[in-house]
Amino acid sequence: MRDARGKAEIIIAKQRHGPTGTVAMTFQGEFTRFFDLANQNQMPHRTA
Repeated sequence: MRDARGKAEIIIAKQRHGPTGTVAMTFQGEFTRFFDLANQNQMPHRTA
């Protein structure tokens, strides 16, 4: 379960004129934002 911390899967089940599917995202709680899931070397560095 620790490996899944900060990761989310957005399920697009219904869309009027577009594709459906899932999108892998990463969640940053300190900003309450979702970002595209990227490799660790592409992630922005956190400041203390």
